[in-house]
Amino acid sequence: MKKVVLAILLMAGTMVVAQQGKHHKGPQEQLKNMTPEQVATLETKKLTLALDLDKKQQTAIKELQLEKINERMARREAMKEKKEEDSNKAPNSAERYEMHSARLDKMIAYKEKMKSILTPTQYENWEKLSLHKRKHHRGKKKSHSRG
Repeated sequence: MKKVVLAILLMAGTMVVAQQGKHHKGPQEQLKNMTPEQVATLETKKLTLALDLDKKQQTAIKELQLEKINERMARREAMKEKKEEDSNKAPNSAERYEMHSARLDKMIAYKEKMKSILTPTQYENWEKLSLHKRKHHRGKKKSHSRG
């Protein structure tokens, strides 16, 4: 009887380990094969459903999303090139400060633009959505970082 239980536990453990490698692709992986316009359209449609945007707001947000996506892609390319150039050189504290400060400035500007596009109620709901999204994203990063 002990051997049967041990065999079942061993099989179950093997199945769990085997399935850990078969994670579903996250949203970022799915979006990699799309154009910036397609991604901006999808993000705008999600916000339209969540915030009940009118056509004028949809157009403005799509342009804002497209700008944000293009900037992100350009920044990624620049980081790749810099990493290939100086693979051993880590940014010093002043460079880290500048990068962090620039990122926060862009976030503030994005937030201000969203505030100018959305109604006060929509903006409040958008902030709740983005806060939830950030918290959820951080949790995913921590749980997948073991790999």
